[in-house]
Amino acid sequence: MHSTAQQTKCLKIPRCLRCGRQHRSWLGIAKCRWPRNEWIVGDGQYVSLSLCPRGLTAMLHETQDDAQTSICIIDRTACGGQCIRMHYLIDLARSRGEA
Repeated sequence: MHSTAQQTKCLKIPRCLRCGRQHRSWLGIAKCRWPRNEWIVGDGQYVSLSLCPRGLTAMLHETQDDAQTSICIIDRTACGGQCIRMHYLIDLARSRGEA
């Protein structure tokens, strides 16, 4: 049996809009939505997503402001030598994550 704290934490993460499963974390949802990725790090429902030739990379953030700040930094500095400036902010709770 799960403790009340564990049950409450699980309720904050909605069912995955891609597969319909109840993942245990935002990181689990992100890995399900983008199974072919270079890397995914962090934990939070807001994602700064980079779709560049070398592959998809994602940083998960707890707040939308943090994710937006991350995207601004990436836009200014580029995400690598092959960067084509395809950087997006995704809300895992609302988006199916087709990006």
